[in-house]
Amino acid sequence: MQQRSVARFALVFIVSVAIVLAVAALPRLESRLAYGRQNVPVFTNMPETHLDQNNLVDTMTQLPLTLPISKVEWDDSILAVDLKYASAGVNPAVIYENMAEMIRFSFTQTSNVKQLLLRFVIADERTKAKRLLLAVDARRSEIDSDVLEALRHFRGESGVVTQKLHFTYTSHWQRQFSSD
Repeated sequence: MQQRSVARFALVFIVSVAIVLAVAALPRLESRLAYGRQNVPVFTNMPETHLDQNNLVDTMTQLPLTLPISKVEWDDSILAVDLKYASAGVNPAVIYENMAEMIRFSFTQTSNVKQLLLRFVIADERTKAKRLLLAVDARRSEIDSDVLEALRHFRGESGVVTQKLHFTYTSHWQRQFSSD
């Protein structure tokens, strides 16, 4: 009987040592199997752009905006942009989508924009004069993840976006979108 106990103990001991050695060898085995392969990140951060006079035009023309850029100015960490709105057949949602894109770009893809002055202008067909529809004053210090998330679905309603951003709607906006 005692011989059986010793044999069982020896068997358990040998199996335990084998398991410990196998677990200890796993990292080396994994590194051999992974040789030549590279890890691919699932999420990659967009490289931040340091905006300046030298790259302003190239950077702005690469943005996925649906409204044309009418004017751009860069002055000591303040980016001022005018986007031109075509009066025929454009929904105000297009304006809000372009606003969201400009804010995301300015505060998540650049390292040095502290303030974005964004204006939406409409050209008067008869006089060729530009008329202001909407102005937005956005500051990096007031933009957080809640604002960025809310911007994805923003359509002019009150909420975190209107609390953090400074909107100025003009009488031209009221005339243009009074039925919306």
